[in-house]
Amino acid sequence: MLRQSTPSSSGARSQGRSRALRLAPLALVAALGVMTTFPHGAASASNGTGHGHRVAKTPTDRLDGKTLKQLKAAKLGKPIHAATTSAVKASAGSPVDPIELRVLVMATKGDPNPDGVNTVPAGTWDWNLSTLTSALDYIGVPYDVYKSTTKQLCVNGSWKINYQVNGADSSCTTGQITNWNNGVTADRMWDGGVHAYYQGVMLTNGTLSYVDPANTFVSSALTADEWAALWTFEAAFNIRTVSANTYPTADFGLTYVGEGGANTSARWTAAGATAFPSVNASGTLPITSSYVYRAAVTAGDTTTTPILTDPSGNVLGAIHTYPTQGNRQALALTFDSAGYLTHGQVLGYGLVNWVTKGLFLGERHAILDPQPDDIFISDSIWQTTTVCGTAPDDPSLPEARITGTDLQRFITWQTAKQAVAISKPLKIEFPFNGEGTTAAFNAPNVDTLTPVAKANQARFKWVNHTYTHQNLDAVTYAQARTEIRQNNQVATQLGLSTFNRKNLIQPDISGLSNAQFLQAAYDNGIRYLISDTSRTGDPATYGVNEGRYNALQPAILEIARYPVNLYFNVSTPEQWLAEDNCLYPANAAFGHVDTYQQLLDRESNVLLRYLLQGHNRPLMFHQPNLTAYDGTHSLLGDLVDATLAKYSQLVKVPLISPTMDQLGVRQADRMKYNDALRNGGLSASIVPGTSITLTAQKAVTVPVTGLNAPAYKTEFYGSQRISYITLAAGQSVTLPLQ
Repeated sequence: MLRQSTPSSSGARSQGRSRALRLAPLALVAALGVMTTFPHGAASASNGTGHGHRVAKTPTDRLDGKTLKQLKAAKLGKPIHAATTSAVKASAGSPVDPIELRVLVMATKGDPNPDGVNTVPAGTWDWNLSTLTSALDYIGVPYDVYKSTTKQLCVNGSWKINYQVNGADSSCTTGQITNWNNGVTADRMWDGGVHAYYQGVMLTNGTLSYVDPANTFVSSALTADEWAALWTFEAAFNIRTVSANTYPTADFGLTYVGEGGANTSARWTAAGATAFPSVNASGTLPITSSYVYRAAVTAGDTTTTPILTDPSGNVLGAIHTYPTQGNRQALALTFDSAGYLTHGQVLGYGLVNWVTKGLFLGERHAILDPQPDDIFISDSIWQTTTVCGTAPDDPSLPEARITGTDLQRFITWQTAKQAVAISKPLKIEFPFNGEGTTAAFNAPNVDTLTPVAKANQARFKWVNHTYTHQNLDAVTYAQARTEIRQNNQVATQLGLSTFNRKNLIQPDISGLSNAQFLQAAYDNGIRYLISDTSRTGDPATYGVNEGRYNALQPAILEIARYPVNLYFNVSTPEQWLAEDNCLYPANAAFGHVDTYQQLLDRESNVLLRYLLQGHNRPLMFHQPNLTAYDGTHSLLGDLVDATLAKYSQLVKVPLISPTMDQLGVRQADRMKYNDALRNGGLSASIVPGTSITLTAQKAVTVPVTGLNAPAYKTEFYGSQRISYITLAAGQSVTLPLQ
């Protein structure tokens, strides 16, 4: 939509600017932040803009009650080690040669239901699967999923598996499903000599027990011989096992003490802090919406070490060593989990890091990049008295633009965040419209914002948002070029030292299908644009953290940006709550809140998930959200504060705050990496304690966590080394482990 300033005889600017498409999609978020995104026009609660909304499921939708009751009654199967330990080969522990950097995930029925949405029959859910696969996905660890009830292994070359949906496996197409008709046998996991196909094994529950279609409980999907084959493999190569949901038995060095549902608060032991170095061991881990088995270390057992306990000291997680099986180890958790639950998100990375012994393909960063659009111009403001159903850009609504004082207060807030270790790199990214710096736009008022912004420009990152906030869907080449160039000139005039001409955030997320605009953007150096995941969908077809190259201008990458339900047209807590209550009134919509603190809690849960799961997406806000509503605080500051408070209680991994083009590079690199994995274009293996070998069929940069390779780009992040190995097509490199 055209944002023009037409000076009149009085110097006032035109008020004829529609913003019907400006409202960010709205959240309908459960207390635990469970959500999905509906496409544009989908049936959902509506604010009249036609935008999709994030919609949460109710807590009763999260767990398969019947299955849990049957698992409870059957105690998740009987002990299995006693019957099969003698079958483990005595030669275990001798091979030391290549181990492929890939994880084997062993599930029952194979449906993770990762977002808590009932898209598949309840009897096929495997809740704990999503805890494991969501972590593997966002890190970028290659893995296969063995569905033990159907004896199928998903090996499509991709590390993003969607599993079985209504009987048809959407990720493993014809030619990509390897039938393990003979079940789990040694040759499926190693070549019988010195070559192992997996570096770690992860189970969705301790015995792979499940409920069959006839509602009959099956204590284990594997036979005794299959378990023996698995343990022989693990013992031979010193492979670790994670068991995501385990009934406490002597198999894991544990004794059953009790059980219960609902919520508890887990505490880390010293051993737990060592096993999970990224967590905040001084804090607690809230376990919610899960069934919990309480345990004690079996009397006389000296091979089991608790890592998590409840407030009464009962064991909720432990590491058990098997001395007679090559000292292989298993990490067992005695409670349910899912990838959309906070405790699943906290545990996911640590489980992957532990099972791989801290050396694996992939990486994770906690990324926080808020982008409050419309710096220098004004936005309409929702009033506490505004009638529900009013268009968010109704001409009757007043407009507001932050002042120099607001910006100075926001600088004070950002400086305080930078004084804390976990948020030290935080630097807000400002998408700006240069027209707002002109006298014509501000007349007859005095512009206090521009001088403060210019004096403090180095404190922020700056992005072109067009000169007049022009909608780009139907502009000509000449119009688009003018919008870009005029704003570039303003960046020069203001001396914006962090401004990069490669970046542009389009007003209204427009122009992505306009060949004229796209050509003008390319010709003027633009290489990164923004897409809104609630409108265009998340482009991560095969895995998280991807972008999308524009269909009409493939040299331009569309960076996926998350909408945030801090609405564009609010500047005080009362305004935000009033508009939210109009959209989600009491007794009419799940997600309704009564207070500002509840609103902050609901929305910070969403942002917390992005941080814990390493999402590399910028976040959409707007300039009214920076208003110092009480002379000190802003809505954006309050929301980030609430998010960081929760985050720092759970983990101690510092966040990073890259620029838009740096995010673009990350997404582009991840796309090449994902492509290499899913098309068999990348292989990796280690000789434990000696070397790692990487081979690429296509040019790719391979992130390797736990590797220090000084000849390549290497960083120390979150207590671990991460090296980025750049390979040409057909190249193979062997690097020492150090």
